[in-house]
Amino acid sequence: MVTIPNGKTLKKALAMMSTSFLLWCLAAGMVSADGMASAETPIAMNIKVDAKDAANEVLSFDIKAGEVFKVELYAAGGTGYEWVLLNKDLQLIEVVSSSTGPAMETPNLVGGKMRSVYILQAKSDTAGQETVVFSLRRSWEPANMAAKTINCEVNVR
Repeated sequence: MVTIPNGKTLKKALAMMSTSFLLWCLAAGMVSADGMASAETPIAMNIKVDAKDAANEVLSFDIKAGEVFKVELYAAGGTGYEWVLLNKDLQLIEVVSSSTGPAMETPNLVGGKMRSVYILQAKSDTAGQETVVFSLRRSWEPANMAAKTINCEVNVR
């Protein structure tokens, strides 16, 4: 047999549990939002290149100093090929982040499309032209054996 305490004691206990749970949820939300703040930088330009459609290309565009741009590169999964940034000694551009994973349209397809995303930013108080080179290659092969190369000529104004 279960005994229930008087109504006031039960209400207080439930109120304390609810308040604790609410505070825990709010704290968890604040931590997540704080961590995402830097990831929500406005993207001035989005460049998408699919390996099956691209030849060795030169893409040229203008961007203001301090602006952020995103380069999305797609390739067939399961082939050993991946997009890599070749010239990591950039003077006018900095890599904010990079990631590789399944493309959203085929997240669980074996051998499906893979997407490499590079978030880049033109350094503040800079101007000039810089070429950012992406190469589709296998990691165990020499860089000169790349299947495709994309040169992004960035004019920082």
